[in-house]
Parts: sequence; C-alpha cells; structure tokens
Amino acid sequence: MVAKEIGFDLQGIEFDIEGELDLRGLKGEPNVRPYFQKVIVNAKVKTSEPEERIRQLQEITDSRCPVFTMMKAAGVEMVVNWTKA
Repeated sequence: MVAKEIGFDLQGIEFDIEGELDLRGLKGEPNVRPYFQKVIVNAKVKTSEPEERIRQLQEITDSRCPVFTMMKAAGVEMVVNWTKA
C-alpha cells in the first residue's frame, strides 16, 4: 500500500523476524515483563530503487504499522534493517 502511494517499484519483499524474551516473565516472575524485550526485523526488498528510497519506504511503513508502533510504544527494542535484495 505504501509502495503504491509513493510510486515505489516494489517487486517483492521477504522478512526474517526474530524476537528475544526472558522466559521468566512467561512463568510469572513479577519483575520480568512477559513480552519481547527485543525484536529484530530484516527485510530484503526486490526493487530497482536506490537505498535512499528503500529507507523512505521503511520509515513510512514502520510509522503506520499497528504492530510495529504498538511494540515501540511498549518499550520493545526494535532493530530494523531493510536492504536491497
């Protein structure tokens, strides 16, 4: 949707997402939060666009994604890398 809005040549995208969490939180440890501490998002974008445009697509997409923004608001460390495939 964002790619269409900004006239981005998106030919495909693959995501590899990893999360880190302390299992003690899931087991009820009161001083450990029961959700992710860190999420790492690696995206490979198939496109003819330059890296600058890929960053633009990423920034707009991240700012509008309800899951991404919810995790950021919860204090989850988000490490995001979008690269050209």
